[in-house]
Amino acid sequence: MTAEITIKQSYRIRRVAGAALIFITLPLVLIFGRFHVPDLEGWAEIRTDPVVLSLAALLAFGLLGAFPLRKPRPRITINDRALVLHHPEKIIPLKQIISIRIHMPFLAKYYQLTFTTATDATDFPVIHLTHDVDEIFDLIAQRFALQGRFLHQTRSPVLGALTGIWEVKQNPPAKPAP
Repeated sequence: MTAEITIKQSYRIRRVAGAALIFITLPLVLIFGRFHVPDLEGWAEIRTDPVVLSLAALLAFGLLGAFPLRKPRPRITINDRALVLHHPEKIIPLKQIISIRIHMPFLAKYYQLTFTTATDATDFPVIHLTHDVDEIFDLIAQRFALQGRFLHQTRSPVLGALTGIWEVKQNPPAKPAP
């Protein structure tokens, strides 16, 4: 029995964008603070000045982006018996999975895993997660190997090209001839 692995959202892109916004906005705040704010008279005029408000808003958005308030939400949990998808809420037992498809939807910049069972197919987009699509696939393949089931990549019937569909079978895959 191996430990279950929880794959969460990654805030890396959000943090980099927030830090870039702070890096751009902070010099502007200092410049306008030096040259624009002395022309204003009193706190009432400073609080209602559109330049000061817009720079404060940009700085606040940068800080919220660079330092998120909430923890990353879990997206999928992989254990020895099932895959638990957290959004949408769904539990897929490993014994019911017939095939796994790795593909990139049309005009998308992310991969998608499709888990096919006897009753339905569940799509799982791999967008901004702590693990890459290949790492997630390898973790699932290890869980199948512990059960004595293995993933075999299918070939197209026309030219025999490899497809992105992996079928679950009982026997280990044959080693390709050199």
